[in-house]
Amino acid sequence: MQIRPAQWRTLLELFFRKTEAEIASALRRRFENSNEEPVAISVRTLSDDELASFVHDIVKLGRAHGFVLRGDLYSLAEAAAIYGRD
Repeated sequence: MQIRPAQWRTLLELFFRKTEAEIASALRRRFENSNEEPVAISVRTLSDDELASFVHDIVKLGRAHGFVLRGDLYSLAEAAAIYGRD
C-alpha cells in the first residue's frame, strides 16, 4: 500500500490539529490557578474557540519556522501566553 502526497498532507494536518487541541488543553490546565504569575494573554478568560484560535496561530507560526516537536510547540505557545504574541 502506497500513501500518496495528498494523503500525507491530510495525515500531517490531522496530527497538528490533534497537537493543537492537546496544547490548548495543557495551557488551560497550566494557567487555571495561576494568580501570581503575570501573563500577557489571560488564558482563563478566553473561550474554548478563542484559545483554539490562539494556539492554532502560534502552531502555524512555529511550523513556518521549523518547529515540529510537541514540546517545542507547547513551549512556544506558553511563551506567547506569558510574554504576548509579539
